[in-house]
Amino acid sequence: KEIFTSNAVSNWRDVFVTKDGHIFAGSFLGLLHSYNEGKNLENVLIDTALGNTPVRHVYQSKSGDAIMVQLTSGFFCSYDLGKTWLKLHLFSHKIPQDPVFVWEKMDFIDTAHAVLLITDDCYKIRTFLLTPEQGEWKQLNPSTFKMNAFHLIKNKKQRMFVQNDLCDWIYSDDDGNQFKVVLKNGQPVRELGLDSQDQLYCFYPEKTDAQALYWSKNDGQDWDTNHIFPGKVLAFYTFRDGSLMLLTQTPNNNRSIPYYVYYSTNHGQSWELQSIRFSPPNEVYQILKSPDG
Repeated sequence: KEIFTSNAVSNWRDVFVTKDGHIFAGSFLGLLHSYNEGKNLENVLIDTALGNTPVRHVYQSKSGDAIMVQLTSGFFCSYDLGKTWLKLHLFSHKIPQDPVFVWEKMDFIDTAHAVLLITDDCYKIRTFLLTPEQGEWKQLNPSTFKMNAFHLIKNKKQRMFVQNDLCDWIYSDDDGNQFKVVLKNGQPVRELGLDSQDQLYCFYPEKTDAQALYWSKNDGQDWDTNHIFPGKVLAFYTFRDGSLMLLTQTPNNNRSIPYYVYYSTNHGQSWELQSIRFSPPNEVYQILKSPDG
């Protein structure tokens, strides 16, 4: 039979039933608790300082004696069906977080042990283990190296840059014998370009700073903001004559999405709006320019 209905439940993975028939469901309104065969329904208050806040994920321990929820303020655990809550500082310490990560599954063993499975922004599975001995989440995946090169570029100093598996960019100073990951603020670079003056450019179309174009004048050791565009940066192209082209997108409520083409003739010092197009029929993968322009 139908127990209860609610428009607030966010994900079927965040619903579970205890052995005594208590139903818990995480939602953007808070934690819903149904019991007595659905006759009673309440919104459980977890963090009294925040009130009823959105519940990102809900878990039950393997033994079934504990409930754990993730809020924006951290992880909380209850041993009495949601009457009282304890904040779990160990779970909140350096937990893998990113706007584009997908939490596939977490096995919550007890209040100090867990295994977490996520899909990262390169659509690869990553597994993490949490124990009191470690004191933080540790990645379990073996550090194997494979090369599936999609783009290769080399600067005048003979540093080679390679995009591996259409994801992270890596570099080598010995013609591919050893590689290191190209980093910006400790994070791998996903979109990279090199102009004729050995200046590197990168952007993050899926991040919160998607409107920013960054550049580096020392082989990616340090990065500065080159320009903030009105729309999300989608693509970046460099030409042999030193000019640069950049494509941005500005979503709106109309069916036609405007695409803006910017052009630079001075190695990224300034950008000029070249044209505005609406919903191009073809997706551009590469642009080349002949010596005669």
